[in-house]
Amino acid sequence: MKKLFIFLVGMHLFSAVYSQEKKPLLIGDPAPEIRFSKWLKGTPVTSFAKGKMYVIECWATWCGPCIAAMPHLSELAAKYKDKVTFIGFNVWEKIPEDQPYETVLPRVTKFVENLGDKMSYNVAVDDDNRYMAKNWLARAKAPGIPTTFLVKDGKFIWIGHPKGLEAMIIQVENGTYDMAAARKGHEASIDMSKKAASEENKLVLPIDSAVAAKDYNKAFALMDKAVTEKPLLKYTMNIRRFKTLLDFVGEKQALEFSEEWKKKEGEHGSVYFAQAIVEKKGYSKETYLYAASQFEKASGGSSTVNPMYYDLIGTSYALAGDFENASVAQAKAVQMSKAALKDGKFSGIILDYTVTEYEEKLKTYQAKSMVKNK
Repeated sequence: MKKLFIFLVGMHLFSAVYSQEKKPLLIGDPAPEIRFSKWLKGTPVTSFAKGKMYVIECWATWCGPCIAAMPHLSELAAKYKDKVTFIGFNVWEKIPEDQPYETVLPRVTKFVENLGDKMSYNVAVDDDNRYMAKNWLARAKAPGIPTTFLVKDGKFIWIGHPKGLEAMIIQVENGTYDMAAARKGHEASIDMSKKAASEENKLVLPIDSAVAAKDYNKAFALMDKAVTEKPLLKYTMNIRRFKTLLDFVGEKQALEFSEEWKKKEGEHGSVYFAQAIVEKKGYSKETYLYAASQFEKASGGSSTVNPMYYDLIGTSYALAGDFENASVAQAKAVQMSKAALKDGKFSGIILDYTVTEYEEKLKTYQAKSMVKNK
């Protein structure tokens, strides 16, 4: 199921894996080759021509900030079409590691087709070995996606967020770009991230061990300690606490914790807890109804919010076995998503096939509601 929270936050971050097997790729180093399972749009690029610049922008269908950057990248691709080749590389789709990456091709193809001119540059999909994710993103220690690589003469010139791309292109063009300084900055950033990851692991690994040993009180104490030592981990640790309570201690205790959290931090945190609930089957009716109530509060009953809220409300009610209310919510999701398409809202998030998916859910809920009411 599509995750709502990725559209509510900024750049989606991942903890970088700092492997000792390969030396990190830095600005100024030769760029790895390009490999792909399928070239979806434009002319395939298999090597870097001397003197020409290339933009390789890594994205995924679930990544809101990636989608938000696509119209801007399309504008830049048109503006610099004679000087720069733009390639959007699909990576990190949500599938198990043991599955071939080509499994995502139907989903990604449909997504790209639906975006049309809003993604008007070359598009390719990572190969079954996740080559681009491993040899570009991971080796360059990219913190997340979207991540944009600027390549010239087969070397990394710049690595960053798409919003900073044009400034780099201009500097490279007019000869004012200081690649040596950029390399030093990149090295410093990697060192800082490695240190932060190491420190975070020292806090997180004992928590995992305590949960595995079913010593939940110890796990919660360690979570509190982690927040004390690193206040920025507060949200991460509270979501971890909620999931631990939900899956191992008791649903009642988890919901009580959610209410306590809201009193301290406001309503905004509860949507993340609700998301954790609807991602899994097997909870009680009361727990799913609680999730529905949190999504309803977050939506505010508004007709201008992301239609995904109402899809999640419908899902929550359906998991609770309340197909009548699930149908009401899902009908609103269908109505709002159609209006969003017509008005050009939530571009890249609400697509033609999103409406189709919502309609299919609505039919299922309505059919089950009729059966239940007979």
